[in-house]
Amino acid sequence: MVRYLGNFSHREPRPEEDTTEMTFNILLEYGDFDLEDYLYGTAQPIFPWEIINFWKSLFDVADAVEGIHNLKIPNGSGGFRKYNGWHADIKPDNILSVRGTFKLADPGFAKFQKHTGKEATEMILGGTQTYGAPERNPDRRGTLSEVSQKIDTWSLGCVFSEVATWVILGWQGVLQFRRLRKNATKAIMDSRKHASLKRIHRLKAGDYFHDGRDVLEIVKKWHETLRRLLRMGTTDPITIQVLDLIDSKMLVGPPAERKRIEDICKDLRDIERTTSEPPLELPDGIMEALVEMDAAAPAHIASEKRRSGIGVLQHHQTHGSLTIAEEREARKSKMLGEPMMKTAHRSEYRKSAITRLAPTIEVEGGVPLYESPVEDLEGDDGLKISMDPSTPAKAAPMRKKGGLSPPPPLPHSPPELSREQFTSESQSEPLIRTVTRRPRPARRRTTVSQDVFQAREEVEKREKGNVFRKTRKDQLLSGHFKHRDIKFLVDNAESMKKHWYEAKYLLETLLMKAAGQDDDGADMSFTVGNCQVKGKKDKKEFMKAMNVASPTEGHNTDMKMALGEIFNDYLNQLKTHKKFPHLPMKNLTLIVFTDGIWAGMRNKEDVFHKIVAFVREVDEIGGKMKERPVSIEFIQFGDDADATHRLRRLDDDMPWHGVR
Repeated sequence: MVRYLGNFSHREPRPEEDTTEMTFNILLEYGDFDLEDYLYGTAQPIFPWEIINFWKSLFDVADAVEGIHNLKIPNGSGGFRKYNGWHADIKPDNILSVRGTFKLADPGFAKFQKHTGKEATEMILGGTQTYGAPERNPDRRGTLSEVSQKIDTWSLGCVFSEVATWVILGWQGVLQFRRLRKNATKAIMDSRKHASLKRIHRLKAGDYFHDGRDVLEIVKKWHETLRRLLRMGTTDPITIQVLDLIDSKMLVGPPAERKRIEDICKDLRDIERTTSEPPLELPDGIMEALVEMDAAAPAHIASEKRRSGIGVLQHHQTHGSLTIAEEREARKSKMLGEPMMKTAHRSEYRKSAITRLAPTIEVEGGVPLYESPVEDLEGDDGLKISMDPSTPAKAAPMRKKGGLSPPPPLPHSPPELSREQFTSESQSEPLIRTVTRRPRPARRRTTVSQDVFQAREEVEKREKGNVFRKTRKDQLLSGHFKHRDIKFLVDNAESMKKHWYEAKYLLETLLMKAAGQDDDGADMSFTVGNCQVKGKKDKKEFMKAMNVASPTEGHNTDMKMALGEIFNDYLNQLKTHKKFPHLPMKNLTLIVFTDGIWAGMRNKEDVFHKIVAFVREVDEIGGKMKERPVSIEFIQFGDDADATHRLRRLDDDMPWHGVR
């Protein structure tokens, strides 16, 4: 869901009435463009990894709908109040692209009511009819009825239907599909003018997906056409599964037979988990060239297209009518000068495992690098890990000495990194906080934004001329790591084995970047076994421990227990510090490397409750003694859909438990 950033009010003068009017305003995340613009101005994904990653990014919208349907608001006493909600206007225009991530927006027609345990119904007015469910149509008497939350399931199914069309046939296919629906609706209306169909609901002209009661027959036939096209040798492994879900559970006329959004979200996660990329070998150099072209293409083609015709128009206005030859030449010039479109998710091709898995390290010196709003989550310790997979990372040259070499490129798009972060603060502020960075003037850029390779290369250059081998602190980082203990918790369950090299490389790079920041050395522990590193400054000690504690078969992670040991140590220190304030105690930065699978736990939600309980106890014991005492950062390796959903919930659902 598009995030709320803040609000303001001001008095707006009305000179004609010699009065002022108080206006109330909210600030929301900036969307680069909506889904409709995206489909128009972006070339559809072609290669299997592009198609899979595109659909995964769109599936997030279903999670946002589920959040509206089952809204929880903290009641101030540790619990929360439950509400049933309706978005009531899901359509491409209300799905925004926010720095490469699709988010649901504009709940202008939304309704909420207290949860009673029974199926909720509500009278819904307004909304866009094209994507509306058939039960929202007036009956033959023109009367509207209360509707269930399943109207949103229908609307999301309509959006997925058009998106599936775009994936297979492009924007022209979307326009053709809309025309087919419009013609089919007109044919139904014409037939009803000459028939006594008293029980049929009223229908107005439009390009609906239904005939007043059930899904249009032309929609079913169109979906079958798309399936047949997919079976003709395509390498698309996921769109046909989405079409099956749309037809069987979403675009179902009778509301009682249509599935709830919770069931749809589960099915989408199953699709993510079970879909694998078919093998596809391309001649050397072809894909690299395509990626370079894609990088050079404008961010969005719509505005470029509008600008491309200005020259011809100005010539016509200045010099009058063009001759036939001049018009032909002008059209050809415009066609050849048309900018190339970006291809959906092409920029993610063949990034090395560490480029995709490792975070972007940013050290802020006061002003963000970005001109538009950014959704990277940042910690108060200055370490920020970008969640934006669309940001291309520049790999440094392969290194043979001074540490590990970057992993070799994967054959296709490797699993991406996602990360959830929590920052605990004093009682005067929310104890856990997710920070959304605001846009600021580009001319004042002072932020250093680096991927893991760039961070490593910078440190190596800095140390190259260090004749006396004295540790040189990163000056920008020092302002954020001052008086903080740095601890690493590494998941070494058997499921992490395939990510172990990337984890070692990332750990080594972070240690190099943060060298000298923790005066008494950093600590590291593992989720399985007793191997630990205590108060060490030499990265070799950490690499040695990573080798000793490498994942072995049959060992699984209980993340609640692993976190509990660290939490208990911190709470004991906090109690001692409260009793003897003269004893020094540093703030804590805990960085967790994990794949999020946690197969050693029966109930993985216990991690959520463990963190909530810890935060409340820190607040209760510490009070206002310490400012921003704890920062916890989760770095996910791999792309297990359930794990990603679980880690995302750790971020998104914390506020409903009074934790920010």
